[in-house]
Amino acid sequence: ITNNVREMEGALNRLAVHASIQESEISVDLVKDVLKDLLRILIPQAPIDNRKRGFYVPLSKWLKEDLKDEVEEAIFSQQFLNVFSISEKALKLVWDEHQRGLRDHKWFLFTIYSLQQWHKNLGK
Repeated sequence: ITNNVREMEGALNRLAVHASIQESEISVDLVKDVLKDLLRILIPQAPIDNRKRGFYVPLSKWLKEDLKDEVEEAIFSQQFLNVFSISEKALKLVWDEHQRGLRDHKWFLFTIYSLQQWHKNLGK
């Protein structure tokens, strides 16, 4: 713990010095730059300058295969449809288009499923 406190003090001192030298306010960008500099010193092989990358989630496939039965049962629950005044007919149309591959409604369906799960867990 002592080492961590000393390292944090050192980081804050570097930040203050950096801001003073640059005659600027301490900002998020300045903090990032100072932390990156420290990381380069402490762990030279760290992948600091890598661009952020998202990752692929096969949500469309899951809704058609792995999670199909679970999601379908959940979002077509009569109680859920009634509580949120969701048209079963309209939802069924969207569901069928997605299942048949006519349109990709993954985000809409996932949002409806998330709402259903939130509502279900609200009472727990």
